[in-house]
Amino acid sequence: LMAVIAGSCVIPLVGAVAENLQQVAGNNILTVYTDNPKSLDDDLRLEVLGRLTALTPQIRSLLSSSPRPIPKYSVALYTDPNAYGKLAPPGSSGRYLATANRALVRVDQKAVYLALATAQHEATHLLIDQVLNRRNLPLWLDEGLAEYAEMGVWTGDHVVLGIIPCKRGGYFWASPKSVYNRLAEVQSALRGGKLLPWSKLLQWSDGNNAEMLKTPGGLLIWDQAWSIVQFFLHAENGKYAAQFQRALNGIPQGGWDNAFRRQFGRAINSFEEEWKTWWLSLPDEPTDELYLQATVAKVAGVLGRQWLLGLRPQTCEELLANLADKEFRAKLAANAILRLPGSLLERTREEIKTTKGLSLKPGANSVPEVVLSRPGKPNIVGLVAPATGGGIQVAVRMAQN
Repeated sequence: LMAVIAGSCVIPLVGAVAENLQQVAGNNILTVYTDNPKSLDDDLRLEVLGRLTALTPQIRSLLSSSPRPIPKYSVALYTDPNAYGKLAPPGSSGRYLATANRALVRVDQKAVYLALATAQHEATHLLIDQVLNRRNLPLWLDEGLAEYAEMGVWTGDHVVLGIIPCKRGGYFWASPKSVYNRLAEVQSALRGGKLLPWSKLLQWSDGNNAEMLKTPGGLLIWDQAWSIVQFFLHAENGKYAAQFQRALNGIPQGGWDNAFRRQFGRAINSFEEEWKTWWLSLPDEPTDELYLQATVAKVAGVLGRQWLLGLRPQTCEELLANLADKEFRAKLAANAILRLPGSLLERTREEIKTTKGLSLKPGANSVPEVVLSRPGKPNIVGLVAPATGGGIQVAVRMAQN
C-alpha cells in the first residue's frame, strides 16, 4: 500500500484499484479515466475534458504570473461507489490526491451535473497545490477558490468565472430543472446570523475541520469561503480584484497573510463588515450580465464551428437548423479539435430559442457577429475567428447601441 495525501485526509491507495481505471479522454493538459467505460455517459467524459482544458489556464493565470508550466494531471470518474469509497471519505462527491496528481469524482448517473461541478472544484485544488503549494494557504482560501471555480459556466471554449447562482440558473445540483440559488442561501444566512465570525473562519484548518463543522454555521463554511473570494474578485466592479490577485501571486514569497498585508496594508478580517454589506445589497440577479455573456460565447462558438465545417448560417434560425442536422453533428463529433458534447449543443440550442434580442449580423470579417441587443444597455457581441491549429477563437465585448 502507498499513502497519498487526499485533501485533509491520508487515504491508502490500493494499487489494484488505481490500475483498474481505463482512459476515456485526454490531451496535453489532462487525462480522463473511469472505472467503467460502458456505464459512463459519452457526453460526461467530453464535458469533463472540455471544461478542465478551458479552466486550467484560467485558474493558472489567476494564481500566478509565472510562466512555469503545469504538470499534466488526471481525473478519475468513478461510477462504482464501492471503488470510489476505497479512496475517499463516505458521503463525499470528490477528492483530490495531491501526490498522485489526480482528482477523483463520484458519478451519480442521476446527477451528472454535480459530477461536472465537482470535477471543476477538485481540479482547482490540484492546480492550487501545483502552483502555490496548498500548505501555504489557509483552508478557507483553498476551498473558497475551488468553490469559485466550481460555479463557473463552460461555453465550449472558456469558463465564465464570477457566477453567483441564483434564479436564472446556470449551476445545477442534479439537472437543468434543479436550480441552486446560492445567492439566497448566503443572504439568508447573513441576515440570520448563521455564518461564522471571520475571526473563527480564518482558524479553519485540516486539523480542526471536524470540530469546525460541528459549530453553529459550520455546515455553511464552504458557502462563506466562496462568498469571500467572490467579494474580493468582484465587489464594486472588481475594486479589489487586482490587489487580491497580486496577493495570490505573492503567496510563495512569505505566505498568505504577508502577501495580503503587502497589497492591502491591513489584515483581511478588517473587511468583514464591508463584505457583509456588499452581499446584502446585491439584487436578485447580480451576475445576469455574466450569464448573458456566456450565452453569447456559446452561440459564437457554435457559429464558428459551423463556419469551419462548411456551413454559412446568416440568421439564428439557420444556426438552429444546422444544429439539428445529423451530417453537421457527425462532422463535429469526428473533429478532435472542434468537437463539443451533445449536452452543450442542446443547452446552446435552448438558449438561442429563449434569449430575446439574439441575432447574427454582418461582421468585420466573413463570419457574422453574434449580437445580443438590449434596449437601454450596451449590446453584448460575440466575435469568432479561426485559430492556429484548426480551432477557433471566441471573444465577447460590450458595444453601445
